[in-house]
Amino acid sequence: MKRRVFAAAVLGATAWMVASPAPVSAFGGRLLGALRGGCAAPAPSCAPAPVADACGAPATGCGTTGTVVAGDCGTTVVAPAPAMVETTVTKVVSTPVKKKQTVTVNEWQTVTEPYEYQVCETTPVTSTQKVTTSEWQTVTEPYEYQVCETKPVTTTQKVTVNEWQTVVVPYDYTEAVCTPTKVKKTVTMNELVTSTEPYTYTVQKPVTTMVAKQVTKTVCVPTTVATQVAVRKIVMVPVTECAPVASCGGCGTTAPVTRCVRQCVTECQTVNKTVMTPTTVTETVNVPVTTCTTETVTATRTVTKCVPVTKEIEVTENVVSYVKKTGTRNETKCVPVTKDVTVTTNVS
Repeated sequence: MKRRVFAAAVLGATAWMVASPAPVSAFGGRLLGALRGGCAAPAPSCAPAPVADACGAPATGCGTTGTVVAGDCGTTVVAPAPAMVETTVTKVVSTPVKKKQTVTVNEWQTVTEPYEYQVCETTPVTSTQKVTTSEWQTVTEPYEYQVCETKPVTTTQKVTVNEWQTVVVPYDYTEAVCTPTKVKKTVTMNELVTSTEPYTYTVQKPVTTMVAKQVTKTVCVPTTVATQVAVRKIVMVPVTECAPVASCGGCGTTAPVTRCVRQCVTECQTVNKTVMTPTTVTETVNVPVTTCTTETVTATRTVTKCVPVTKEIEVTENVVSYVKKTGTRNETKCVPVTKDVTVTTNVS
């Protein structure tokens, strides 16, 4: 439906342009003038090549101050220059528009449908038949066999065996007897003696002095720098085109029509920007310098010393004396012993 409306609008605009006079139309004016047999110039250029008239005189091209019209042979008539007339031009511009339409498409879909098929089924049937088979059976039968029998016979025998026996045996031994005895001895012992004595030590004391020194540092200085930047912008540019203009009582010429067209232009513009430039600066500053001085200080301290001292002390010592004694002890010995042993023998 929308396509039909758009086609009707285009046909209506075409009919209106056909019904409009030739001087006013600028949309397809030359084509419509040619179809109606008009006087539109066949060349779209503003400077067509000059052609000779019927009398052999050359005619001027478009854009001159006048138009030469051929009269009788030997005479030429100069027509006045065509006047520039502002004309309102109506154009039909086709603009693509995105619209939603309902269309019918084919899609694959999964559909569940019933169908028939044949199945070969087997049915078990139970029947009774007589069959001869071989089976294993247990049967009791008599048989003869020989057995060797032994009879046990018991006898008494004398056997000599070794036995371990504990025997009490006397023995002599020497016993050490310790007897404590007090004895006087002279010994040298170390004793701790505390005394106070003077001593000298060295102390480091800090002394701070302000000293002038040269310091170099980097300072950022703002500097304005002019740079060229490419800028693109859209400007309106006048463009001169040819449009048909009718003359009085005859064929017309093409007069230039000026219109404004948008055009993208790139220009270089000067832009000032601030740049931080590092600069080295030397300054004199006072710096605190700390030095250490040595001082000698005298003080007293408590000293503990180990001093040897000789003393006579009474010491208890153990005096060892040896005494011989007799005692008994148990010893285990291997002794042969004769015993009566009962022996059982198997006789066949």
